[in-house]
Amino acid sequence: MNDKVAMRSPSSLRILLLLATLVVAGCESLSASLVDRVPPRALTESTERVLKRRILKYARQHDRLPPDLAALDEMPGYDNDTTDAWGNPILYTVGSDGSVTLTSFGSDGKPGGTGDAADIINRFAPKQADGTWSDELVDWLPDDTAAPKK
Repeated sequence: MNDKVAMRSPSSLRILLLLATLVVAGCESLSASLVDRVPPRALTESTERVLKRRILKYARQHDRLPPDLAALDEMPGYDNDTTDAWGNPILYTVGSDGSVTLTSFGSDGKPGGTGDAADIINRFAPKQADGTWSDELVDWLPDDTAAPKK
């Protein structure tokens, strides 16, 4: 049996290469359009969770809360931003009761608002009842502005 190798002309090889490139580019475009983007509010919530962990790591290392967010060490492998998804700084405050509050004023950067402009406020207790520093994964405190349950 005689095996013949089919020789293709350079122009047909170019056409095949072009078609293969178009197929790959089309698949990449399709997959990129199917990937979900993280909504800005969810991204900001995630940033605040990482900030809580970083604050508590600092507190355990220095036996005090950080003076500001700039004092925090980065956590490798995590988003170490101190800004919200809209590029506004996340506010860090310590209340008279010792609780820590992290606040984003939403997309408009102003207090109040609705939708993406609504504030994202999370509080946590940095210390446990026995005076030791809380675990990095301590829950957020309930929203004290919510209507009381009956």
